[in-house]
Amino acid sequence: MKEELSEILVSFLGLILIFLVPSQYSLYNITLFGIAITIAFLARICLQKYFSKKSKYETDKKLLFISLFISLISFGTLKWAVAGGLKNKTKKVAAYGVVFNIIMGISFLLMTMFSGTMVLLSQEIFIMTFSFFIISNVNFVFAISNMLPVGNLDGKILYNKDRKLFWALFSLSLCTFFLLLLWYRFSIIYQFFNINF
Repeated sequence: MKEELSEILVSFLGLILIFLVPSQYSLYNITLFGIAITIAFLARICLQKYFSKKSKYETDKKLLFISLFISLISFGTLKWAVAGGLKNKTKKVAAYGVVFNIIMGISFLLMTMFSGTMVLLSQEIFIMTFSFFIISNVNFVFAISNMLPVGNLDGKILYNKDRKLFWALFSLSLCTFFLLLLWYRFSIIYQFFNINF
């Protein structure tokens, strides 16, 4: 159990570094991305562990290093948030993880859209809108990244066991992420922040 918790902690800290590049390491940024990754990563792992109690989480250090390297050399414009996953999980458990991130991404995107209509009313509403946007963004990045059919990711499990489900979830995660980008590009918060993806 302790070994598994240490693996999760390594992945968690690595993912925060990936999303903070090239952001300034302010307390606000660290807190915001910590909350976003807690929702997108830790909650996802807890959900999958609930349905697959015998499976153990394992950090994929190679994929985590590659993710961090891509973020660094692209100065934060490319995010591939991959850290590891549960070993020996079923296709159902793999699908639960991806669906969870898509649902959370859509939920926070809707909250972003709603609060974004009032963003000029106060600084507090603007900060709330920006926070919702970041949480939505992180969830969609997780959904897409984990759908790649490599390593011990959900995408590989689904690709090997159910190609139709793989392509359906991959397409859905990609479409919802582009919806986020499209909304951001034409929204009012684009005038205030230049957010790298």
